[in-house]
Amino acid sequence: MCSLASQEEESRIITPWAPKVDLPNIEALKEEEVELVQEGLQEELIALARRDANIFVALHFMRPQHPMHVEWQDLLNEHPRILIAAPRGCGKSTQVSVLRILWEIGNNLALRVKEVSVSQTRAKKNLQEIGRHIIECPAGVCQAVFPDMRPDPDKPWSSEQINVLRPRGTLDSRDSTVEAWGVTSSPEGGRADIIMYDDITSLQTSVVEERNRDNITNSFEGTWADVKSGPEARFWYICTLWHEDDCSMRVIKNPAWQHRVYGVADDFNSIESWHGSKFPLPIPGGQDWTKEAYEAECQERGVFVFNRSHRNRPMDEAVRLFHREFFYGNDTSPGALVYGISPDDPEFAEYTCYTGVDL
Repeated sequence: MCSLASQEEESRIITPWAPKVDLPNIEALKEEEVELVQEGLQEELIALARRDANIFVALHFMRPQHPMHVEWQDLLNEHPRILIAAPRGCGKSTQVSVLRILWEIGNNLALRVKEVSVSQTRAKKNLQEIGRHIIECPAGVCQAVFPDMRPDPDKPWSSEQINVLRPRGTLDSRDSTVEAWGVTSSPEGGRADIIMYDDITSLQTSVVEERNRDNITNSFEGTWADVKSGPEARFWYICTLWHEDDCSMRVIKNPAWQHRVYGVADDFNSIESWHGSKFPLPIPGGQDWTKEAYEAECQERGVFVFNRSHRNRPMDEAVRLFHREFFYGNDTSPGALVYGISPDDPEFAEYTCYTGVDL
């Protein structure tokens, strides 16, 4: 584990990226005065990072936040129930499920968080990343900004749950600081101040296995709604949209929730939201997608798949099922062999076409 002493010796985050400030004429200062200025800037930066999640995240990356990521953090500040759907590889989990959760814990060591995903294995990845930041102190940021956020040696620290030292007198400490769960699991009477839903749906559960679509929605609306610690509990939901009738779309249609849905623009030049905001490429902190990379991805995977995974245009039953009018053949008599999807029909131009023989 990193110690505060080791951080002081290495001065690991002296004057990283910082908001613009008015500096004196450095050249006119003596060397010891320059050091004092740097120390003062670091103290101010740490104080800002405790108050502002965007500054905290920026310190981790040593660069300013992208405007879209700033919007996400602001939405989390403003809405206790918020869904954010954005293209794959844009940094949703890192921004929200990991770094924002770290910031929340640092500001409230008594916090109880449930990380919920389509499977516990998936949720464990976020939990392990949170634990890594606390224990290994990447760039020294967590311990510099939140020096009291450290593991509780008397409580479990595993791939399924982690515990930080809580203030004396914390009334209910039965639940761990952060726990990892699969969405269809039962938390068995647990409570949470933040329920972090991260990709609780998937292609398999929303499209391929239709029965699981309702199972996940029932768990979300029943089991997990009962886990909230009280009326002040927060529900954060990040996802990619899969199907018009899966849990994510039902949340979007629920007036009790706010939502923002983002997708790659038709001209591949930017990321746009349903609410009209537009953001430049690339989006750092994720997979750094560029216009050229998106165009190549669309060409390789086809427009239909690209629209779902990068433009958040969910499929519905009309496109999932095969209909006879999808096919063509020279002989239209009953029982005649059909040959494939009509290549001349523009309605099906976005679909990948396959040829097969049924023996």
